[in-house]
Amino acid sequence: MTINNFVQEATKGKIDKVFTGEELDKRTTLILLNVVYFMANWTTKFQPRHEATFYSHIPRKTDMMTGNFYNLNYTNSKDWHAVGIPYRDAKTCMFIVLPKEKNGLEKVIQSMDYKMFMKCTKE
Repeated sequence: MTINNFVQEATKGKIDKVFTGEELDKRTTLILLNVVYFMANWTTKFQPRHEATFYSHIPRKTDMMTGNFYNLNYTNSKDWHAVGIPYRDAKTCMFIVLPKEKNGLEKVIQSMDYKMFMKCTKE
């Protein structure tokens, strides 16, 4: 079984490829890989997909899903904002972290650590 086949089977087809083959060569001696298949319902459902403008450095129309959320977990620091969107079980959230600075994503990624994780999940 190849790595991509394993991932595809473990995620029930939701992820079909983690390697293109270009990342690996004959010097590769070990690959440590973990796959999690997670399925849960949101506390508040998203609206069906519709086309809307996505604002970035080049605004464009794209399919997106929106919703009216009231019980979000919001926190921030001097460099980032984070919002946790809760799942129905009330124990699980999906956290989205965004940089405050334009083009600041790399800086935020480099600062991710246990302290940041705890700040996001405790507030």
